[in-house]
Amino acid sequence: MAPVLRALAGSPAVHLAEVFVAWFPVLFAFLAINASRQFFLDRRGIVTQRLEPAGSDVADAQERWPLLTVLLPVHNGASTVELTLLDLARLDWPVLEVIVVDDGSTDGTGAVLDRWADVSSLLRVVHKVENEGKSAALNDGLALARGELVLICDDDVVVPPETAALLAAQLVHHDDLAGVTANPRMVRTGRLIEKLQAIEFSATVSTQRRGHAAWGRISTLSGVCTLFRAEALRAVGGFDPTQPAEDIELTWRLQTRGWRVGYEPHAAVGTVPAPGVRAWFRQRRRWAAGLVRALQANGSRALRPANAAVWSLLLEATASIVWCHLLVALTVLWLCCLAAGVPPVGNGVLIGAWGTVTVCVAVTQILWGMHLDAEDDPGVRRVRWYVPLFPLAYWWMMSMTVVSVTLPTLCTPRRRERWE
Repeated sequence: MAPVLRALAGSPAVHLAEVFVAWFPVLFAFLAINASRQFFLDRRGIVTQRLEPAGSDVADAQERWPLLTVLLPVHNGASTVELTLLDLARLDWPVLEVIVVDDGSTDGTGAVLDRWADVSSLLRVVHKVENEGKSAALNDGLALARGELVLICDDDVVVPPETAALLAAQLVHHDDLAGVTANPRMVRTGRLIEKLQAIEFSATVSTQRRGHAAWGRISTLSGVCTLFRAEALRAVGGFDPTQPAEDIELTWRLQTRGWRVGYEPHAAVGTVPAPGVRAWFRQRRRWAAGLVRALQANGSRALRPANAAVWSLLLEATASIVWCHLLVALTVLWLCCLAAGVPPVGNGVLIGAWGTVTVCVAVTQILWGMHLDAEDDPGVRRVRWYVPLFPLAYWWMMSMTVVSVTLPTLCTPRRRERWE
């Protein structure tokens, strides 16, 4: 085995992989920090002041679209859906209709919703006997929606009253904007895995979405809470029931069919993190498979010259998947070298001196993201002491989830996805 490892040590392919693994996080951290900084400055600047939600924009939106449809798909949400319904009832909007699709729940969700429907004329409940999946539930609710704007939320989200107004303000100025997504914030950070998720949402989700929005496109309209134009959803055929992550695929489909999408960081909504490592891996495997499926379904269309605006997103998504595979492969090679008594090769660029540079850049991105989010989520500062663990451990965890699903996803036919 030692001769093979020594041969790999001098291989140009291994050297190229090392360079890519070393430079990719540094380069994209720089791009994310710079682009999110530009987004921040644009929203504070006089010339682009309209990008910052203003009271006049909110008033214009509420006058233009007086009826707002809130669409809530639920499966076994008896313990959470009531709190979400209370939040939705307090939304600051002239006229609301709330459509809840109970998708084959078996935990008493239906009885909870029926009690609410008995006392609220705004609430319409659709009961489905069979669990057909979140996408199918969303499509069923969309078929009943009367509003031109549709706010889609998860059943365990914390929605402040101003959320819909902040999201709708962007739609006033941009007729080609299909939807605007909110800024999910972790409502519970007791366990270490929950703290790392809070860091992730500032370091990657929030910072990168600001950066993407500065470019004019974003990678995901979050299923946690997003406001859509109903006409845009219907124009692209609604949600695809064969997608593991329906929100990721829909975002790519909208953008490759001529629509733009937006992000509103001030629309901070609360979401519950995966409660343990096993739940985290299950959730992240679904997200990773969702990205692979989305690229598989929309990648060829995204490459068309007419969709040049999404090429940067396509490059970043593809490079991220490749980076995860190379990180795991080089780590395995490094461990094999140690076990065989061969001078370590493979992951020295991350574990050695360059690794210090990489970690420092990653920490800088995280702290910058926390600085941006602290205005709307002051509690995010409480997890700052755990920031070094993110590049030192969390990267490998995320990479392993991507590696574990990529080939199985590409090599298996699409099937209808059900609620987990």
